[in-house]
Amino acid sequence: MKAKLLFCLACVLTLWACAPAARMEAENDLLYYIAEGQAVVAGYLGSGCAAEIPPSLGGAPVMKIASQAFQNTDLQRLGLPAGLARIGSWAFGYCQRLEGIDLPASLTGIGYGAFYACGLTAATLPAGLAELGDWAFAHCEHLRQISLPAGLTRIGDSVFCGCAALSGITLPANLRSIGDHAFGGCLSLTAIELPRGLRSIGSFAFQGCAGLKTVAVPASVAFIDEDAFLDCENVSFMVEPGSYAMRFAQKNGIPYQLTGLRPGDVSGDGQVDIQDVIRLLKLVSGWDVQVLAAGCDVTGDGSINMMDVIRLLKYVSGWDVRLE
Repeated sequence: MKAKLLFCLACVLTLWACAPAARMEAENDLLYYIAEGQAVVAGYLGSGCAAEIPPSLGGAPVMKIASQAFQNTDLQRLGLPAGLARIGSWAFGYCQRLEGIDLPASLTGIGYGAFYACGLTAATLPAGLAELGDWAFAHCEHLRQISLPAGLTRIGDSVFCGCAALSGITLPANLRSIGDHAFGGCLSLTAIELPRGLRSIGSFAFQGCAGLKTVAVPASVAFIDEDAFLDCENVSFMVEPGSYAMRFAQKNGIPYQLTGLRPGDVSGDGQVDIQDVIRLLKLVSGWDVQVLAAGCDVTGDGSINMMDVIRLLKYVSGWDVRLE
């Protein structure tokens, strides 16, 4: 108890130093101050396992939870008010007994390490969330499910690093980048589908995801760090022919399967043209050429021969023929 009081006092002094003009007040076991007409929750003085932040404190609307406000407390549940816009850095860090929290629709920002090493088992991030800070949910070892908003464009560094129980996550359609160590050590992930439009995957992004077996990588991805899938010994890719992801898998010895393969795409570059005809002709003539076998049998008769060459030639010449 003494240690907790000392910790709360340290937090108050830190916040006071950061906002010297603010006057600290207490109400309903909550420390707060008023800044620019808005109430900022700065700390928790209670000893119970549940608490509720009201919509207003001191006559001002509650818009923000300050950095470290509830860090290392024994709260199991906390009610947040409608209208809350931001949760500060480390606000709930090390709240190991915090099992659930309902984030209001008004929330637009979650700061650095806000829920670091919490006891959360599931979370739904609101649709209007625009900022998800680095390390936000890192080392939440009991977190099994999380729902991300469709408009989120970036998953930052180490956001879910060390979430060993995380087994279910759907990445938002507008996601463009995955940061360094973002999902490192997520041992329970077995499959993940990366959204079309994703462009980059950072270093060690999925390092040590020992259970990860299947990753669907869209053709939009233009960069994957060399160590992004380090120590993922069982992983395989689902890739599109000719894509960056296919070349990455080939270079790094990662097994892969092709999706969206076009009949007649003998070379695997995603196109069907005269170069495919030439390569197929070389193949049936006995040359040692590299081909995608699934794109060669354009007649659909179960064999690859000169009839496939003829049909493919007709197709690229504009004849009304079908490739099987």
